[in-house]
Formats: sequence, structure tokens, C-alpha cells
Amino acid sequence: SAPKAEQVLCGSLVSARPGVRAKVIGAAATQSPSKEDAAAMADGARRALDADVGIATLAASETDDPDTNRRGTVYLGLAYRDRSESHIVHLPGDRNRVRQYAVISLLNYLRRSLLSLAPETL
Repeated sequence: SAPKAEQVLCGSLVSARPGVRAKVIGAAATQSPSKEDAAAMADGARRALDADVGIATLAASETDDPDTNRRGTVYLGLAYRDRSESHIVHLPGDRNRVRQYAVISLLNYLRRSLLSLAPETL
């Protein structure tokens, strides 16, 4: 709803199914998300939307293997030019709260990453 948002936001992709993520943006079609999947999703979104920067979140579901993931585990992905990276955060709260914190964490991750780039690369 922000005026001229289309000047900075190319679009978004939302998928709850691993197969759709694999088909649309080339991320692995695994049931249990990983840091690598988040980085691949960010890069796939960047390429699919022809954007300068791609970001992605993947959350561990309550049904994921409890040995590798736990509720509130969110994988943050970031892609810029030929660079893809990811980060894991463990967030408290119910599903909606985790979602809110995930967005805040992802935008902060993007902000910190862009600030760390040399000015000539922007």
C-alpha cells in the first residue's frame, strides 16, 4: 500500500510445498528445510523476478524431524549478484509471532548485509 512500492519491490513468491519451490525457483525439493535451501530460494527468487536482491525464509514445521529442526527455527536466505548466503534464527512464540519475527529478522539481515558491502558495489 506504500506509494511507488513497485519501484523497489519487483514481486514475491509464496509456496508452502517443496515441489513448487523446486519447480518455480530451483530450490531443493526436500521436506526438511536447510540453510542451503534458503540461499537457493533467495537466488531463485532474485533470478525469477530479475531483481538486484533476493530474500527468502523457510521455517521448520512442527512435523519436521525433531533431531534436526525445532519449532521456531527459521532459515533466512539472501542473494545479491553472484553471492548467496543464509542464516538460522530460533524464534519464540506461536506460529503468527514466529512469522512476524521472521520478517523482522530477514529485513534486519538484509540491512546488515547491504551495509557491510563496499559502497562501489551498490
